[in-house]
Amino acid sequence: AQRVDDLDNLATIEVFVGERRSGKTRAAVELFVSLVRTGRARLPRIVSATDPAIVDIAIDGASGIRSWLPPPVTPAVFDFKKSDGYAGTLLLYGTKVVCCSAAAPGQAIGMSRDCTLVEDPAGWVESVGEKMATDTWIEVQKSNSEGISTLIVATTPEGADFLTELLSPEQRSDPRYIRIHDLGVVENNRGNLAPNYLRHTVADLRRKSKWGAQSTSSPFAHTDF
Repeated sequence: AQRVDDLDNLATIEVFVGERRSGKTRAAVELFVSLVRTGRARLPRIVSATDPAIVDIAIDGASGIRSWLPPPVTPAVFDFKKSDGYAGTLLLYGTKVVCCSAAAPGQAIGMSRDCTLVEDPAGWVESVGEKMATDTWIEVQKSNSEGISTLIVATTPEGADFLTELLSPEQRSDPRYIRIHDLGVVENNRGNLAPNYLRHTVADLRRKSKWGAQSTSSPFAHTDF
């Protein structure tokens, strides 16, 4: 996965895009955790498609936040609690991380934040429809107004197409506004995947045009990275 080493010169939107299993979530989570751990992000937030996706993917998934933490993982370093108003609150290195979803944004979507991890906006569209996904993205942008004011996005090409279509041509061409890290195809992440998965499953689904963006027709214009 691609790493961002210069934490003090980030674009307003840092996008990690690639096929499924290409390492995009891992790269985005690594940047997010680094910003929280170093104190650059003091009002962080995570927004996923659904509440369960926050725990199952962004927090406890194979590429999730917990996988980045060296043992022992004590409550002082990592602790997650459910909330009645939104998905929950993650305590990460002593910093409160608000967690919410496009499906149930609650009050957290309007809270002033300085860094937001946007997990799988293509899944937002699948889960809540294009209009609500668009409304959620706009609210995320409006409220990410403090401190470093950085959005970190992990997405497939379909999700990148959805987001970039909401930006003006001037915004899309400004690397200070949006910077896209193209992780490419799943085979680029072969070091973290089972060889027979790539050799058999992925190859077979590619032959059947059932892998990645080729398996669905997207309503959004294609973005060249």
